[in-house]
Amino acid sequence: MGSSGSVCAELLEQMGWKDPPLAGDFHHPGLVNYLQNTYLEVVLPVHAPQNDYGCEQKTKQYPRPNFCWEAYKMHLAMIGPSSTCKKQFLEFMPQIAHIFKGTGSKLAPGREAVPYHFLDSDLNRVVLWDLPEINFNQKAEDYVRELGLLYIDCVFVLFSEKYVLTDIYCKLGSKMALHGIPFFVLCTQSEEGMDEKAVRRLQSSFQAQSVQVRMFNPAKPHETLEPLINDFFKEVTWNRSKGANSDRVKNASETVLGQTVRIKNLEKKAELNGRCGVCIGYEKEQDRYIVRLIMGGVETEFALRDQSFSVLKPKLRGSLVQLKGLQSKPELNGRYGFVDEFLRENERYRIFVPDKPGVALNMALKSENLERVTSTPSAKPVPAASTGSSSLPAAKSGFAPPSRKPVQAPAAKGAASRAANGAANGSANGATNGAANAANRAANGAANGAANGAAHGASNGASNGTSNGASNGASNGASNGAANGAANGVAKPAGASVEPRKEKPAAAPKEAKPQEDDDLSAFLPKVGAAEEEGEDDLMSRILAAERSSDATEDASKTEKPKPDKQGEKDTQPAKPTVVPVKRLQLSLQGLLGMRVWAVIGDSPDAEDIIDHLMDCGKTVFNVGSGEGAHFSSTAELNMDPNLPKTEVLAFIDPKDSSAVLAALNDVVRLGVHGLALHPNEDSFGPEVLAECRSAGIITHGVDVLEDVQPGAGLPVAPLD
Repeated sequence: MGSSGSVCAELLEQMGWKDPPLAGDFHHPGLVNYLQNTYLEVVLPVHAPQNDYGCEQKTKQYPRPNFCWEAYKMHLAMIGPSSTCKKQFLEFMPQIAHIFKGTGSKLAPGREAVPYHFLDSDLNRVVLWDLPEINFNQKAEDYVRELGLLYIDCVFVLFSEKYVLTDIYCKLGSKMALHGIPFFVLCTQSEEGMDEKAVRRLQSSFQAQSVQVRMFNPAKPHETLEPLINDFFKEVTWNRSKGANSDRVKNASETVLGQTVRIKNLEKKAELNGRCGVCIGYEKEQDRYIVRLIMGGVETEFALRDQSFSVLKPKLRGSLVQLKGLQSKPELNGRYGFVDEFLRENERYRIFVPDKPGVALNMALKSENLERVTSTPSAKPVPAASTGSSSLPAAKSGFAPPSRKPVQAPAAKGAASRAANGAANGSANGATNGAANAANRAANGAANGAANGAAHGASNGASNGTSNGASNGASNGASNGAANGAANGVAKPAGASVEPRKEKPAAAPKEAKPQEDDDLSAFLPKVGAAEEEGEDDLMSRILAAERSSDATEDASKTEKPKPDKQGEKDTQPAKPTVVPVKRLQLSLQGLLGMRVWAVIGDSPDAEDIIDHLMDCGKTVFNVGSGEGAHFSSTAELNMDPNLPKTEVLAFIDPKDSSAVLAALNDVVRLGVHGLALHPNEDSFGPEVLAECRSAGIITHGVDVLEDVQPGAGLPVAPLD
């Protein structure tokens, strides 16, 4: 995907990294040029919460997760029901690009986001995330919020013919489509000999659920990857072009736009002085630059004068450097690495130091510890003890945990055998292990194990047969012979050597992480560490946002409270405020800023109107009698909890003004913000307008094709 002319090529060759054999076949000059010449922080994807100008609180409802806080990267994600499919895909990736596994970020107990970085100066701004699968009882919307998919440029859903996508993933696909998140569904073939009939049958079963499936065979990658990379490039670039505020970008100076800035000289917000952010545009009318900062995991925009910030110009980004002057890791001095990015949160550079193929060290260092170089003579692999990241799945060869053969006692047959085994094992092992471990175990093990084991085992075993012989012989010999007498008296046959502690190689089944790895984690930036109380802060913010959203919905549905007691009138002063009335009182600009629209009518202009609304970043439902309509009437809106709630009803056929009157009851039930009458109010007649006003419904005459524009209604308040 990258090119052989990468500045890392010489260093990687010296470190033993072989050129990806298929890199030239899948090289995409358009993608490389886009990554190198685009300010990714300025042109966020159109589905990012910052671009939803109709909902100012969306960035709080969908906070950027800590694992993908770097907005200057292009984030891609892999999800799916099987880790085997992901592993198969990741094992193929080194054939088209230099890639290595980074340090994972914990999302929740048992859930982790693992990054894969590209050690290539052409593709280093891309990060591929291996994200956990959706839980069986998790709603699709909650999954989108938990993993921050609104901040992901593209999602790849991976499965195989053995791990078929469940209905919950089909619902997730619908949810991502409604949010406008680009995604591709790939079926990895685990069997090379899978016949074409089976492939077509699998594809048709998913096409019946409106899911397009692309078959991916690692042995024949060209059939799938060439069109996939082209489609991916088109989707991502279109999404980001629609998400950009063209006026802001056009008015901003090239010396400031997309650059890291440090805030200073603020009086009203003095706590922001010294913080670093990025300049994303310029408001000409206010004569202020727009600076975006991450505060508490939420991206916040501020309008600042040019004297309220200074521009930082990182000089080493994208170059080769040699490490020097490290005190905590002196063994790394002299090593070579590639400068991936400037981390504005702690004003350090992130360095990729390659080791053996598929393994690299990810560090954050100050500029005084780096020296720019043009060549890398005498480059040598980093010692294994200093390696800070794991290799790819394909590189994990050579580790095999020591085999452990569990020793089980053969089942004793007959009363006499049970009695003999219970007596012998209870006495011998109880006495031996009790004496070997401690004084009290010695006494109990020897005395109780021998006496009770032998006596009860022999007498009861002979007289009562299986039940008493087994239970009293083995059980009493075990329990009274202490824990060791029990375990060994039952589990081991007589005469076996007793070495209970030597059977446990403590750390053998796991790859022991060197102590240096823990120290290296301190190099990596932790956004909001000084502001947050713990690593679960993201989940607490999500839960708080959900509770706030649920409370708002409940308040809009509940009737006006009936005070039963005198004291309740004083304790609930806010109850009389009816939420729907407040939401309906919107200006024209406020109505145009809403995100979810329902277009009602079968006008010849319906298709053009729907396409225009979608181009403006709206989520659009079509209500009508045509074949392509989503719903046949307004009564069907908001019935599916997995779909976003309609905010605006747009009536586009003045000839059918009765449709407005027929939908009035549904308008009140839906709690929409208002009605948009296209192309103007007068065309629908005075009767319709009078009925709407009597019902308390706000109407606005809107020429949708002219009045609705992307990015309308974004307020930016100046600080100084």
